[in-house]
Amino acid sequence: MVVADFFAHSFAYDSRLWQTLVPLMTKPGWVTKENLRERWVKYVPPLRLYLVISLLFFASLSFVLPERADSLFKVTNSEGQEDSTIPIDEIELFPDGTLLTNWVNERLTAKIEKLNEMSPEMRDFAIYRGMIGSIPTTLLVAVPLFALGLKFFYLLRRRYFFDHFIFATHFYSAWLLVLGPSILINEAWLWIAGHAVYLPVHLFLALRRVYDQHWAITVIKMILLGFWQIFSSAVLLIT
Repeated sequence: MVVADFFAHSFAYDSRLWQTLVPLMTKPGWVTKENLRERWVKYVPPLRLYLVISLLFFASLSFVLPERADSLFKVTNSEGQEDSTIPIDEIELFPDGTLLTNWVNERLTAKIEKLNEMSPEMRDFAIYRGMIGSIPTTLLVAVPLFALGLKFFYLLRRRYFFDHFIFATHFYSAWLLVLGPSILINEAWLWIAGHAVYLPVHLFLALRRVYDQHWAITVIKMILLGFWQIFSSAVLLIT
């Protein structure tokens, strides 16, 4: 009932959602700048917007990933026949009883040893399953980390961390709106158009509109933010 009321209020009764999504995707940085100017009455609050989009994103993943995994990963049974059923219970990468002082080293060592004991098919699926399972946590932590990068690269702008957090929340909301259809449709051209064309242009225009710096400086900072985002996300996925 609570979930139903949440979505009913978000989609049926709150026209601000649609008034936020259109400029979010077509006028990068506009919604962020409006929020920073305290003109937030007609827009969905950033965290609520990100929550709604995230719930829809993960709901769509739950429909396509199991079927996608069955088609990607095949296991050969004892009779030499191909079997799409992978024994999930056998995929446990972290043994119990590790000591706190050697926590990182022992976990990584145990993980690698367990992967080496698996067949190639099971190893691929274990890595795939682990990465998919880490997406919610990664996205939850990646937003403030991206805001931290903005705070560092725009230190002289004298903005509060919360201002950068609003920008990061809106950018990640736009990214999920691009990533979701890319995963559902699973076409190479859509991935390229979304991640190699639209998102870089979106980020550049949003940075220009919100932080109002010269385009050359914006490009440099955008590239540095990209490296920071890749590095921080990779660390989160690995850990």
